[in-house]
Amino acid sequence: MNMKSSFLLLLLAVIACGGAEDPFGIVTETPSVPISELLASPEELQAGQQTIKGEAYLWRNFEFTDDPNTRLRAIVHVFTHDSTPLPSNLRVTRMWVVNEPVVWETSNFEGDRPTQPPYRLEEYAINGPEWATGTLVDVIVRVEGVSEGSALLLMPGVSIVRTV
Repeated sequence: MNMKSSFLLLLLAVIACGGAEDPFGIVTETPSVPISELLASPEELQAGQQTIKGEAYLWRNFEFTDDPNTRLRAIVHVFTHDSTPLPSNLRVTRMWVVNEPVVWETSNFEGDRPTQPPYRLEEYAINGPEWATGTLVDVIVRVEGVSEGSALLLMPGVSIVRTV
């Protein structure tokens, strides 16, 4: 067996065992956290004396450009309720967008985001599913560095908008 055949067999084995995630996440009916648990997540978290909230903006870009990609994009902001600085160790490590019974799950966020005020953290994900604009979805993120160590934060009823 030559090197190319060996590599292809190894790659197929990894994919078949579920050991490879798409670079932009997965769309699945069986996310890593059950949908019922995701949807039961709180809309506020505590980090010491601070209350942490979230907001999400989801869109599909239909503007005329050289890039025909209209796949779902998401920006998530995690912020303090009173605009006090976030803890320096606070991180968003995973996102789920629930359009029951299907979920877009990703931990691959785009880097080099614009500088945010010290009370806000922003993450940006691209190449989600091609769900219809106007669809209401629920967005959940895993936040590291809160009082519980790690917790889920729910942003319910987010509309997928269309940009033109």
